[in-house]
Amino acid sequence: RSMDLIGQFGTGFISTHVLASRITVNGILKSEEVEDLYSSFQFDLDRSGFTDKQQLKKAISSSSRQLSDNTKEVQLVQGEFDTAFTYHIEETLPGISRGQAVQPGLEYVFDVLPYTLAFMPKVKKVTILNHDTSYVSYRKRCFLQDRESDDFIVRIDTENSVDESTSVIERRFVVKNQGDASAIVCVKGDRIQPFPDNVTKLFCGLPMIGTEDFAFPVVVNSAKFVPKTERNGIRLSPNSEANRNIVVDAVVAYGSLVQDLITRGVGGFQHISSWPSFTGEYHERQWFKE
Repeated sequence: RSMDLIGQFGTGFISTHVLASRITVNGILKSEEVEDLYSSFQFDLDRSGFTDKQQLKKAISSSSRQLSDNTKEVQLVQGEFDTAFTYHIEETLPGISRGQAVQPGLEYVFDVLPYTLAFMPKVKKVTILNHDTSYVSYRKRCFLQDRESDDFIVRIDTENSVDESTSVIERRFVVKNQGDASAIVCVKGDRIQPFPDNVTKLFCGLPMIGTEDFAFPVVVNSAKFVPKTERNGIRLSPNSEANRNIVVDAVVAYGSLVQDLITRGVGGFQHISSWPSFTGEYHERQWFKE
C-alpha cells in the first residue's frame, strides 16, 4: 500500500532539532521483497555540528551505518507498532539553552494536536511521556481521538507527576466537509470556543506554519492544498486553480458549519464571524474578495 506523503523535504522535522541536537529514531520496516517480513531499526540523527559541513557529512554517514547495524528481523504484532523519536534534550544546538523550547513547544502541541488528529485519522493516539525532567509538571499526557459520535472528540488525559492523579479534558469539534475541503470549529457545551491565536488557519493534514492570520474565520484543511515552496501559505493566483477550488469548497463548508451551529442553538458566533483582509497580491486579493 502506498504511503501518504506530507511535507516538504523534511523541513518540519529538521526544525524540531531546536529541542535537541540529537534524536534517536526507532521503528519498523516492511520488506519490499519478502511478504510479511518486518525488521526493527534504530539510528541517531545528530545535527550538533550543523554549522560544520564536514562534521554534518560524518554524522549522516554515522546514521547510515547505525541503520545497517541495528536492523533486526521482528514479528509484527498488529496494534503494538510504534515509531519513536527520542529527543535528548540535554544535548542542545549552539545558542539554545537546555529545555528552552520544551515548554512552549508542548503548549503549542496542546493547542494544535486536536486539530491535527481530526485531519489525520490514521493517528489514533499520541502520548507524551515526561522522563523525570523539570520542564513540564506532568508525568504523562495522552491525546486520544473518538470518531464514534457525530462530532469529532479528542480526550486529553494528563497524569500528574506529584500525586499520580489523572485529569481529563474533552475537546469537541464540529466538522463539515465539502469537496476537497474541511471546515472545523471547537465547541464546549452550548458555546463556540475562540480560536487559539498561535494555531495555523490552514492544514494540509499537518499544520501549515505561517498561516495563523490567513483570511478565513475558521480552520480549513485539505490534503490537496498546493503550498508555497516555503510551506508557509498558499497562492491564489490565476495559475493556482487547485487552491482556488479548495477555497471555494471551504466557503461552502463554512456555510454548512454555520447553519449546523445555528440549528444547535449555540452561542459565541463572534468567534467565527471575522473575515480578515487577504494579504496576497492584487489579483489574489480581488479574487478572494469576490
